[in-house]
Amino acid sequence: MSVEELVDYIDESQILKQLGGVVISGGEPFLKKDFTALCAYLLNSYPRASVGILSNLYNRELVISRLKELAAGIDRMWLGTSLDGLGELHNNTRGIGNAFQKFCRTLAALREEFPAFSVTVNYTLTTENYSGIYDAYAFCRTQGMDLSVQFPVPWEGAEKFSFAPEQLSKIETLLQRMMADGVADFEAGKIDERGLLAKLFYLDGLTDYQRNQRRVFDRCVAGRRFVNISPEGKVYFCPCLKHMLIGDLREKPFDEIWLGKEAVALRRKIDRRFCHCWLNCTIYPNASEALEEKKPAPVRGTPLQRLSGLFARS
Repeated sequence: MSVEELVDYIDESQILKQLGGVVISGGEPFLKKDFTALCAYLLNSYPRASVGILSNLYNRELVISRLKELAAGIDRMWLGTSLDGLGELHNNTRGIGNAFQKFCRTLAALREEFPAFSVTVNYTLTTENYSGIYDAYAFCRTQGMDLSVQFPVPWEGAEKFSFAPEQLSKIETLLQRMMADGVADFEAGKIDERGLLAKLFYLDGLTDYQRNQRRVFDRCVAGRRFVNISPEGKVYFCPCLKHMLIGDLREKPFDEIWLGKEAVALRRKIDRRFCHCWLNCTIYPNASEALEEKKPAPVRGTPLQRLSGLFARS
């Protein structure tokens, strides 16, 4: 689907007028024809929305040149990337001998050209790279980047990883070190309490979910607070449910799809807890909503004690 076609479909939607954020993924979005035109449209047409770009950070010149073209809106943009460990851990996972070096060169250029530009990093655990979580986290911390961690999504056809009990225990220990650093940052006034508690909840539940996979929240934000559109215009609620389409932009306007019977039926199915996951896109918003509903006064003590008290009653 061309940028012009996509813009036409988005522009006619009344529901999307209140858009709060857009994430452009790929492949490599910076390689897409008319990438800057799409970003400029989103920034100009949706003044309250942030625009995130998911990139592998391989091509320093391309990334910097594209962002320079969008410099007027750079304060509302952010970049998301993936790191699979430091040095050879990242190189081996990516199958590219200098992937980590490319990552570091592009990151250094970003920091030089756009010092305040937000970069977030995701670390997908495998049975080969799990021991490198904390080193990657510490590296990101020195670079002013937030690191999130997840287990692989079991896509159809993707490699499946089975973690031994001792591997999960090691991961748990490393995550606890990250959580302790987060508490220290909070106590030093570097992060706010709500953000800290949501992060602690996510990290604390990561290995627990892996051991005992089940639905945690009754209500999921998928299909209510966010939506996905494929390059071909297919519309679906959630990356884990990309096989369950609710419509096609080439066949029906977005607002009709969002309010249509397929979308309503799938929301009901989700509410009946037929699916579950432990991913950033669902757990963080659900945790944040739970925190908003809770009154802080009855739960006292350290951040970790308040965390336990708040979510024990969710």
